[in-house]
Amino acid sequence: MARKKGPYMLNLLFNFTPLKLVAEFIWRDEAFSYFMARENLMNIVLTTARDNNPPLYYILLHFWMKIFGPSSIAMRSLSMIFFAVMIYFCYLLLKRLLKVSDKKIGIYLVLIFFNPFLLYYAFEARMYSLFAVLCICSYYFFINKDRLKVAIFNTLGIYTHYFFLMVILSQIIYLAIYERHQFKKYAKVLILPLILALPWFLYIYKWLLGNTAVFWAQRLQFSSVVESLAVLLTGYESAYYSYYDKYLWMVSIYLLTLVVFGVFRLKTNKTTKMLLIWSFLFYYLVVIISFFKPIFVPRYLIFSAVGFNVLMIYIINGLSKKWSILILISIFVIYIHYWWMLLIYRPKAHEVKTIMEIKKIASDKDLLYLTDPILYFTARYYFDEKRVYLYNLDPKKKQSYYGLVLIPKESYINLLPEYPVKAFIMSSEDNFKIETTL
Repeated sequence: MARKKGPYMLNLLFNFTPLKLVAEFIWRDEAFSYFMARENLMNIVLTTARDNNPPLYYILLHFWMKIFGPSSIAMRSLSMIFFAVMIYFCYLLLKRLLKVSDKKIGIYLVLIFFNPFLLYYAFEARMYSLFAVLCICSYYFFINKDRLKVAIFNTLGIYTHYFFLMVILSQIIYLAIYERHQFKKYAKVLILPLILALPWFLYIYKWLLGNTAVFWAQRLQFSSVVESLAVLLTGYESAYYSYYDKYLWMVSIYLLTLVVFGVFRLKTNKTTKMLLIWSFLFYYLVVIISFFKPIFVPRYLIFSAVGFNVLMIYIINGLSKKWSILILISIFVIYIHYWWMLLIYRPKAHEVKTIMEIKKIASDKDLLYLTDPILYFTARYYFDEKRVYLYNLDPKKKQSYYGLVLIPKESYINLLPEYPVKAFIMSSEDNFKIETTL
C-alpha cells in the first residue's frame, strides 16, 4: 500500500492541481522565448526591437538557460521565482496597508497565491510573471515614498513590457488628482524611466507601429464589458477556448457587487482611490479602445490583476469577520471551479502530440513542412529544427505575432523533396499528410 501511495499523490498533484502546468508541453510563445533567449545578447536586443516585446525578460532567460538548461521545467522555473518574489512583496504591501497580524496576512496571501490569473503565468516561460512582480515592487515603493526604487522598477518594467507604461501613468494620475502636494517631488522620478526609455522608443517606433497594424486581438462586444471583471480575476482568454464563457457574467456581477459594497463601506479613502486607479483605470480604457481598435489581451494587463487582488483583500479586511469569511470562501469556490475547468479544457500545445507522432515515424532525413506559421517554433523545439520548414507561405506577409523576426528566409520552401526523402506536411495541430516527388 505504501508503494502505491507515492505515485497516486504524484498523479493527483500533476494532473488535478495547477502543478499540471509545469509538466505540460511548451506552447508556441514559450518556444519563441527559448529561441529568442538562446541568441547572443546583441541579437536579443536588435531582434526584440523589431518584435512586440522589449528585451529584459529574454536577457534574463538567456543567462538562466546557460545555468539550468533549456528544458520546459528549467525555463518555467524562472517565472516561478518571479511569482515567489511577487508573493513576498504582496506580503510587504499588505503589511503596510492593512496593519494586521502576519497570521491574517498569511490567509490573504493564500488568496493571491491561488489566483488563476497570477498563478497561471507563474508556470509559463514568458515575461508576464516578471511584469507582475515589477508592478507590485513599483507600487510598494511608491506607497513607501522610496523614489529611487520606484524609478528603478519602473524603468525595468518598461523594458519588460510596453504596457508597463500604464503602471507609471496610473501613479502619475493618482498623484495629480489626490496628492498634488507630492506631485512635484515625484514628477521627476516618474518621468525619469520614460526619459531612459526614450532612445529605445525612438529606435523601435516604426516597427512597433507596423506590428500593431496587424495586431491579432479580436474586437470586443458590449457583453465583454459585463464579463470583464471575471476576466480580470481569472485571466480567461476566450480567443483560445470557450470553456468558461457561460460563467463570466455571473462571476462579474458577484465581483461588481463586492467592489461597490466594499468601496461604500471603506468610504473611499486615499488608499482605496489608489487601488481603484491601479486596478481599473487603464484596464477599462483598453476595453473601451478595443471596441474600435482591438488591443485587449488579458495577459498584457496583468498589472491590473495584481492591483485588483490587493483591492479585494483591502475590501475584505474592512468588513466584519462574518462577511470576510463568507467572501473568502466564495472566492475560493470560484478559484477551484475555474482551475478545474482550465485543467480539463485548456491543454497547452495540443499540436505537440502530432509533432511527436511524426517524429516517431519519420526517418532521420525526412522533413517537416508547416502550412501555418503558428506551429513553427513549437515544431522546431520538439522536432529536429534543421528539418522544419514553412511550406508555400509568403515570407513578406506581416504577421508579427507569429514571431516572424526569428524565422530566417531559408526556412521558407515551395518544393517537395525527392524520394526517398519525404515531407510530412502539417496543416493544423491535428492533421498532417506525407508527400514526396519521384
